[in-house]
Amino acid sequence: MEIARWFYDAGIPFHGATYDSFHIMLEAVAQFGPGFRVPTMYELRVPLLTKEVEDTKLEIDNHKKEWAAKGCSILSDGWRDSTVQKDIINFLVNSPKGSVFVKSIDVSEITKDADQLLGMLEEMVDEVGEENVVIHDVLVQNSCKFMQLVQNSCFSAEFMQLVQNSCCLLRYLYGLLDIGKIPKIKECLKNEMFANAFTYNHTKLVNLMRRFTNQRNLHRPAMTRFATSFITFAQMHKQKNNLLKMVLFDEWRGSKWAKEAGGRKVASTFQ
Repeated sequence: MEIARWFYDAGIPFHGATYDSFHIMLEAVAQFGPGFRVPTMYELRVPLLTKEVEDTKLEIDNHKKEWAAKGCSILSDGWRDSTVQKDIINFLVNSPKGSVFVKSIDVSEITKDADQLLGMLEEMVDEVGEENVVIHDVLVQNSCKFMQLVQNSCFSAEFMQLVQNSCCLLRYLYGLLDIGKIPKIKECLKNEMFANAFTYNHTKLVNLMRRFTNQRNLHRPAMTRFATSFITFAQMHKQKNNLLKMVLFDEWRGSKWAKEAGGRKVASTFQ
C-alpha cells in the first residue's frame, strides 16, 4: 500500500510498474534489509545521475566495439508530433549486441528537400563509421514522394545504391509496398473494418462488446487510416476468444443484430 501511495503522491504513471527497472529496484531494496537509506534529491540530481551518464557512455562504447567487430544497421523512424506540428526522425543503430538510440532530428523544414535529407543520412553513416555499416541493412524512412526526390538528386552512385536498397528493405519489412492490396489481407481488413464500424454504430452493441473484452476497445485511431486498420485488426485478434463468446451469447442471439445481414457478417468475422 505504501508503494501505491508513492505512485499516487508523486503522480507516477501506473504503467511505470511494468518496467523491469521498477522490479529490480524493489528487489535491491528488499535484499538490503533494515537500515536502508533512501537517496536524497541532491544525490539523485548530481552524483547518481552523473554515474548513470558515465555508465551509459561506457555501454555505448561497448556497442561501438560490437559495430566495428560484427557490423551494424542504421534504423530511422519518421513520425509527426501532432502537438507541436513537427516532423521528427529518430536514429538508432542495431547490432547483434542490441539497439542504441543515437539522436532525434527535426526535419519539418527539409522533408521535401532530397539533398538535405540524404545529406543527413550520409552524416549518420559517417558518424557510425561507413566501414561498420552493413549496406543492405541501412533503413530509412520511405515514401513515393521521397523516392522521387532521391532519384533526382546527385549523390554518389554507391550512396544512392545504399539508400535505394534501404528503401526497398524497409518497404518489405514494414509493409510500405501497400500489403493491404494483397487479396487475402485486403479481404481480412475489409471484414474487420466492417465489423468495427457496425459495432461502433450501435451503442448497446459497444457496451455488450466491452463487457466481454473487459472494457477494452477494438478501435485505436492512428496517424493514418492504414495504421488504424492494422491496429484495430490486432486488437480483434487479441480479443478473438472474447468476441466469439459474445456472438454465441444468448443476448446476441436474441438481438436484432443477429437477424440483420450486417450482424450475421459481424458474427462470421468474429468466428
